[in-house]
Amino acid sequence: MKLKALLLFLMLSFIGYSQPSEESAAEKIESLKKGFLLVRLKTGDLQAKALERAGSKTEAALYLQKRNEENKVIVQAFTKDFRFCPVFFCYSSASDTIKRGYFKGILLNSSLQPDTSIVPTSSYFLTVEFGFTDVQQREGLIMMDRNFNQLKSPFPFLVTRYEGVAKKRTQEEMIIKLDQQLITFYEKK
Repeated sequence: MKLKALLLFLMLSFIGYSQPSEESAAEKIESLKKGFLLVRLKTGDLQAKALERAGSKTEAALYLQKRNEENKVIVQAFTKDFRFCPVFFCYSSASDTIKRGYFKGILLNSSLQPDTSIVPTSSYFLTVEFGFTDVQQREGLIMMDRNFNQLKSPFPFLVTRYEGVAKKRTQEEMIIKLDQQLITFYEKK
């Protein structure tokens, strides 16, 4: 009998126990407005090393040059077209350091060079990068939390590469669309 009572007590304790709720979409957008967005840029190092191992040093160099040019376009577009909150840039290779909340020497200047003078004024940030969604593998500009976990609806977490069936958005168009989505969501909260 005592065992049954103990089991009943434990079951009721677990049922009554609730984990703290995850930050709501409204809280996220409010915090982001006061915080900053961290754009992860791809280095292309792994692909270049694979090309070099395959004996294609020239192709590896061309690939890295192309990746660098794409990163500069992304930085210019965010600098020119994104207004919702401050934006900083880092390479994806710094992900583990970023997860620990350490930014000194990791954040990049407009020339894509690490710059120790760049220091965020807030500790709250979300991340964004061009890539593919977790589940449906849709290509686009994807919003993530500080641990690089993809955000979910109702937060505006994705701008798809394709608008409709045939129109392919440029990176700049996706950045402008993300800015508009965040502003609209913030104003509705």
